[in-house]
Formats: sequence, structure tokens, C-alpha cells
Amino acid sequence: MTMAVADTTGVTAQPTESRAQRAARRHSRMVKVLRILLPLTGVLILAGMAALVIVFNILTGLGIGNVSLSSDGLVMDRPELSGHDGERSYKVSAVRAIQRLSDP
Repeated sequence: MTMAVADTTGVTAQPTESRAQRAARRHSRMVKVLRILLPLTGVLILAGMAALVIVFNILTGLGIGNVSLSSDGLVMDRPELSGHDGERSYKVSAVRAIQRLSDP
């Protein structure tokens, strides 16, 4: 015959987690986060560098001296525009250019 003993406090005993187990769980979470975060950061840096190279290549073909806004429109002193059209390259420069704001 077996005898059952009832717990009068109503509290069930939970095994306590040791300090090493908590540290291991925290480390595992950090590894999971860094597995995604580090490659994503590298891709974002690479995309940013590629975008900067593209923007600088576009801006080097367009040289603008002094730009001002007047009643005639947008006034540029010594503007330069260069590029290529398939097989031919071109360069356009002027002493002064006015871009009308009413008729772009």
C-alpha cells in the first residue's frame, strides 16, 4: 500500500535556472540576432557605396559654376554638360545659361 502526501502550501516546486544557463540562453539569442544583422549591415554598406559611386559619376558630367535665381529664371554662369550618345561623346559649355521656370 502506498501513501500520497499532499502539499499544503499549494506551491509547486519549479527547478531554478542556474546562472550559466541564463548566460547560455542570452548568448544564443545574441547569436541569432547577429546572424541576420551582420550580413544585412554588410549588404546595406555595399549598396550605399555603389549608390555613391553612381551619383558621383553622374554629377561629374554636369559642372555648374554659379547658380542664381532671377526674374528670368534659373541663371547659371559657365555651365558644362558632358556625356556620350552610344558611340559618340559630347561636351557642351556656355558662358551663361538661363532656364525659364515657366517653360522647363
